[in-house]
Amino acid sequence: MKKSIIPVIAIIVTIFLFTSCQKAKESEGKKEAIQQTQKEALKQPSAISPEIQTKQETSIEIKDSPLTEEEQKEFEKFGGDWMSPNVFKNEKQAIKILKILVKGDHMTIRWFQTPPPTSEEEQQRIKKIYSDDIATALSVINPKTNREGFNLAIEILKKKKDYPEAMVAAAIVLKVAQDKSEIPLLREVAKHPNPTVRLQAAGALIMLGDADTALPILNELAEKEGLSGALYLLFTGPGKITDERGYSIVEKALKYPGAEVRISAVKLLLESKKITKEKAEEIALGILKELKDKTLKDYGLMRDPKNIYAIVSIPASGIVDVEGVQQRHHSNSRACEYTISLLATLRSKKAIPILRSIEKSNTEDEAWYNCKDNNARDALHVIEGGKK
Repeated sequence: MKKSIIPVIAIIVTIFLFTSCQKAKESEGKKEAIQQTQKEALKQPSAISPEIQTKQETSIEIKDSPLTEEEQKEFEKFGGDWMSPNVFKNEKQAIKILKILVKGDHMTIRWFQTPPPTSEEEQQRIKKIYSDDIATALSVINPKTNREGFNLAIEILKKKKDYPEAMVAAAIVLKVAQDKSEIPLLREVAKHPNPTVRLQAAGALIMLGDADTALPILNELAEKEGLSGALYLLFTGPGKITDERGYSIVEKALKYPGAEVRISAVKLLLESKKITKEKAEEIALGILKELKDKTLKDYGLMRDPKNIYAIVSIPASGIVDVEGVQQRHHSNSRACEYTISLLATLRSKKAIPILRSIEKSNTEDEAWYNCKDNNARDALHVIEGGKK
């Protein structure tokens, strides 16, 4: 298939939430491997009679599928190689494939179940691929000019509640469309158990003028879930807050547990001229001191001795939710990066001793320390008179 780029709207991903760069690459690799297996399975000859082989190739039955045979073949012909919106020739093609995705699901679209998954873990990976594919297709659609795409986003929000990535993308479509008639639907979506879905639903609500609903949700997500994206969604640009009441949320966030939330609050308040540079520097230095020496071990984590790319809990730590703890490690890593960047912008001389310590000591690979030696080195270059 010849690929061309038709950027219409960008799905803003927060969020920021579930993945670090390392985790994203790992997930992408899993997706590509599954999809390659699926595509090869459709092409490989079978070691059975030609008559049965022909029948299987033309009609692999998925029980209780709402899709017609023509729709199944259309999706198989498309291939499902969903690495980016570039997969679509144009918006029209994205709509055509999206309609198939919305009509079926990861269990009833034959391509996703060929060959059948052999474990529950594999089935869950396929489910996420399907959800991601909906989000990719939505990213091609301009809901301000394409009513069919807008209506499909509404249908997704109503019917695809088990697919958070798809729900997030659909909520952003409604925000871009600026259609206030869908506020009641977004209020319901804002009750979703997935924090990222609630985040984008609240972001859409505040942009559509329903700050009374959105503000408490964004505050809760910043405080209890540690989502810095909740603070950024209060603003339309640097120093441009959507609702003045949002400043109280950002100010309270200076004392919230999550370091990423705290440094984000500092940045937003500084841009809004709500705190002085001196105060911003003071808070940033405190965060940097808090994180500068932290490693995976401080979270009860270590590398898997059998797989250096995998992270497991230290046996004596008693940690069960390794993924959740690793997410906190990633969040603090982002917090340290943002903090160092802010101190560089402020040309903070007080930060120099800490940055030199980080540059000298934190030389292990990037997955180990929260604060990275290369970030410290770049900041020192700026603070000590170099150019960024």
